[in-house]
Amino acid sequence: MAFFFTVPSLGSLPLAQRSQVFVSFVSRSNPATKPLRRPDEIAEIVGEEEWHIRTIALWKHFARYTWPKLLRVYLAIAFVVSILGPICTNVIINRIIFGDLDALRLDATNTEIKQRVVIIRRAHVANFLAIFLTMIIVWAPYFTHRTIAKKRLSALLNSFNEADAAKGNVQALVWACDRASTFQANAVISVQLPVAFVSANQPTAFHQAAYLPAYIQKTPSQFPPPIYGGQLNQNTGPTYHPPDGPPPLDHDIKAQWPAHEKA
Repeated sequence: MAFFFTVPSLGSLPLAQRSQVFVSFVSRSNPATKPLRRPDEIAEIVGEEEWHIRTIALWKHFARYTWPKLLRVYLAIAFVVSILGPICTNVIINRIIFGDLDALRLDATNTEIKQRVVIIRRAHVANFLAIFLTMIIVWAPYFTHRTIAKKRLSALLNSFNEADAAKGNVQALVWACDRASTFQANAVISVQLPVAFVSANQPTAFHQAAYLPAYIQKTPSQFPPPIYGGQLNQNTGPTYHPPDGPPPLDHDIKAQWPAHEKA
């Protein structure tokens, strides 16, 4: 009988090695005065001076496009206008259009009903256009500012990637922005390590820092531990304690055993 099981590849094992590093920026900590610590994984790829220049450039970008106090105030006002704007617009348009109209009589003719339906539809269209224009006026400047910021950040990160790629394939880092928050005033930059660098530095399955894969891990045993030192179970016979030193050649261990145990 043969048993077959799938063995995962070494690249898929959860080894104790990071494939990317993260750098956190906050508005109150300027790298120019408080330098950020360079990750050990990229110490051989990015020099200390180059790392300092890049972190300062990233911090200045976030301070200019993501963390300004004026931008926070504008976003707060935009959220309030987005909630209260449709309500106020609806009230104003209804007063303008329906303010001078009387309620329909119960004996209204079909012509009067059709005219009132046309007026209601015009009010709906006017209300929709007013809300749509309000949203565009409020949010268009913010999204324009955000688009410009993303393009300039992408150009800055691409310049880092091109500079690292020019050093060789082994040192090709990939810089990317994972998150940037205006209200929390922080940002996270991820640096993807080169595949060749990770493969050369990650431990194998035989390394003491590596995690054993599931197919060779020893599961807890449900049975009691074995007895060592020549001790026998109480149900099978007397306990034998070996003498000091090697036993004599003519010594028969089974001589003390019961008859049914000698068979």
